[in-house]
Amino acid sequence: NRELARLQLNLCTPKKSGESNSNCEVTAELENKCMIKWKDIEVLGENVENINKLKYEEKWDFSHIDRCIQEMMGEYPNCDIYLFGGSPQNYLQSSLTPATCPNIVAIAIESAYEPPPFVSAQDFQHGGEEYKTIRQHKLYWERIDLDLYSQQEEHREFPGNGNVFALKSRLRKTVADKRSTDDLIAWEYLTLFIMKPSVDWVRKEDGKLKIGNTIFKYDIGNGDIVDELFDIDNGDTLREFIPDFCDRFDLEVEDHEANLKQVIRDAFTSARKEKEKNIDMFSDYPSEVLDSIKTVKIFPQNDCVESKQKYINKYYGKADSIK
Repeated sequence: NRELARLQLNLCTPKKSGESNSNCEVTAELENKCMIKWKDIEVLGENVENINKLKYEEKWDFSHIDRCIQEMMGEYPNCDIYLFGGSPQNYLQSSLTPATCPNIVAIAIESAYEPPPFVSAQDFQHGGEEYKTIRQHKLYWERIDLDLYSQQEEHREFPGNGNVFALKSRLRKTVADKRSTDDLIAWEYLTLFIMKPSVDWVRKEDGKLKIGNTIFKYDIGNGDIVDELFDIDNGDTLREFIPDFCDRFDLEVEDHEANLKQVIRDAFTSARKEKEKNIDMFSDYPSEVLDSIKTVKIFPQNDCVESKQKYINKYYGKADSIK
């Protein structure tokens, strides 16, 4: 499409406060031609103030999002595509000033299913995590009407038989503005929750679930409690970990070794029980469907976006590809 090509020659970089950029008008014109309006997709894992800044104060170019969707539908013809806003990430390779940009995560899943409808949030009152459904957080998936856009020249062909959905929120703005501090903090740590059987449901020879790492709490004295990661997957062993831990917190190994061993073992036992319980949440999903889920992470096309990270969240892990 010649008109689309003309507009893409004039894409703007993010507009800073106090600066003017006439090309941003061109980008807005280009965005209006897009099937997907990235600003209408709900973002998870970020504070509301920064979300609004990224969406409405800065100028980001997602005019290629339609093409990305078309490519995914061609690559996964028997899947539906689900879109949500991922946690904004640093986009400059070398900068003393933190700078973040938005991104859109696309999930491809077999058309008979939708992504597992679970959300994980930090439980600041009791510690740990709390799992709820997206409905409980007033979130839902809304289908995008592809037929409406197929009549336009630039959207004539959508390969495959799938549908496209965007994550939305039913939370009214007047209600959202009155959320408590705890609610706002919890919102910053919301993540879509999934388990991959080939990774998360692996069992050892004794039948127990394999737990690669866990966080334990330990009282180092004077009422100070620290959270520490014990990571078997990355080579942690009790023999090496405990002396290092005691050295960092100025503790005597002889006084704390036995207690630390027990605390770490208890943490793994608790994590294993929690994981067993979580597996039951996915009883409606065949393991092959969960393992076949594919993800694509879509970044804005602005020239300033130098660094593009595949990481989505600790459950979905890294995207299969980035665009």
